[in-house]
Amino acid sequence: MQYARLALIVLGLFHFWGRIEGQKVERKLLYTAPSRDELPFVRTVSSDGMFISDDLVSDQCMFFVEERNGYRVFHDGQDIGLFTKKLGFEPQLEYNGMLFLPEEKDGQYYLRVNGRSHGPFTKVLDISAVGSHFMVKHADPAKKLLYFYIDSVNRFQEPAGLGFRAGRIDKAGNFILQKDINMQNGSTTAYLNGELLCENCGIAFNDAAGNHAFFMLQTMDEKKQVTYLVDGEKQGPIDSYWVPGIDKFGNFTMLYWKDGKEYVQANKEHIGPLQNVKGVRRSMGAFGVLFKFQKAEEPANNRYLYDNGQIYGPLDSIELVPYSDMYYYEKNGGKFVGRKGAPVFEIPADQGLTTLSCAASGRYMLGLTDGSVYLNEQLMKKYASVHLVKLDSSGHFYIQAYDKKGRPVVNLDGREFTCAEGNFGWNFFFHVSNDYRHFFWHQNGSDNMYIDGKPIPQPSPWETDASYYYLESINAFCWLTKEGNSIYWHTVKLD
Repeated sequence: MQYARLALIVLGLFHFWGRIEGQKVERKLLYTAPSRDELPFVRTVSSDGMFISDDLVSDQCMFFVEERNGYRVFHDGQDIGLFTKKLGFEPQLEYNGMLFLPEEKDGQYYLRVNGRSHGPFTKVLDISAVGSHFMVKHADPAKKLLYFYIDSVNRFQEPAGLGFRAGRIDKAGNFILQKDINMQNGSTTAYLNGELLCENCGIAFNDAAGNHAFFMLQTMDEKKQVTYLVDGEKQGPIDSYWVPGIDKFGNFTMLYWKDGKEYVQANKEHIGPLQNVKGVRRSMGAFGVLFKFQKAEEPANNRYLYDNGQIYGPLDSIELVPYSDMYYYEKNGGKFVGRKGAPVFEIPADQGLTTLSCAASGRYMLGLTDGSVYLNEQLMKKYASVHLVKLDSSGHFYIQAYDKKGRPVVNLDGREFTCAEGNFGWNFFFHVSNDYRHFFWHQNGSDNMYIDGKPIPQPSPWETDASYYYLESINAFCWLTKEGNSIYWHTVKLD
């Protein structure tokens, strides 16, 4: 007998239905519930989505069904077995792609994490996974001990029954333990990797990447001071802050207030006073840090660019390209794409920029209002209009545009596909295979989805609560649908 409770987690974003040039669409029934109301809530994330770990290697799909003797788990369209309920932990798929499965072997209980068994454990209380690291908080009631198991070893243990304690890890693998938590004012005694970090404080924010870590601390005494640690170096105090962050290259940026004035910190440099600090936009990567800003006590239409210690301006306007050291700017009536304080492309006076994409190598692709698409200074193609260009670090690209008949056109590395209908608006799904040879596109409200420009009959995703993604291990576009009280799995394998 199956219970009504059913959980579904889907990592991925794109699906389809039909047949492409003889390619078979495989469809199979995965699970049937007693009623549609007992089908699961669907959560979707993907390598293209928000709030996803940078370390997600590939999109995945998992759901489980609670049965009398355990949890029946389905992963990427396959029934992978029955897993124990005796550990007190349900199967879980984290945003970084780590799959946690409770299993029993020889009378002991383990967690299988991405195929490898960890343990044994007596009682699992909590798990967390960020970046390439994970933590298991577990207890041994007989020994009255609380353990924090990190990656592959019990790194820390505490006597049980001494009040609420919270432990977590960051992307650098650091372990933060908070003891003696005051639930009224949030104060705590905090430890970093076993060493005292602060007393009577609150950890307002922390972030990490690679070997770099950042902690924002606030004392809970009458001074209410805000200090912070960047790679172990204490800085501050400051009055308050806004969206701090550290990237995998170790670049640190933060907008903050001190003595009533506004500043930006970029690595070890402090720039300011500024105006409208919440309007500052940043771009970080292997190239360092760029941000645009306005100086205090200057006209509001004067814009400046900070580029790794160099400041350029004033400019009439400037827009950064995320994760790139290139940008679009206007000055003295001219419109340019720039890099390192100099123009690399001048936009004709009678044209405007519609889309710009840059690679780490300094190559760029852009689209203009007349439909022209350029790769660096070279004209590639002219369409009726261009919606989007995307150039990746390996040199692959795709273009979304329209032909003279108003039909959508997709260009993958120079190979063009024309769709019969639709538009590249907000309400659509679009995905390209990892080798840039195939694409999937479906617009809500259309009776068709398109794979490589060919229409495939497909009901609206809202009708079937569809969840779509690309499965790299079998080089296929895949999707799940909920139809009636059943869950179906679909694949189209690509050549």
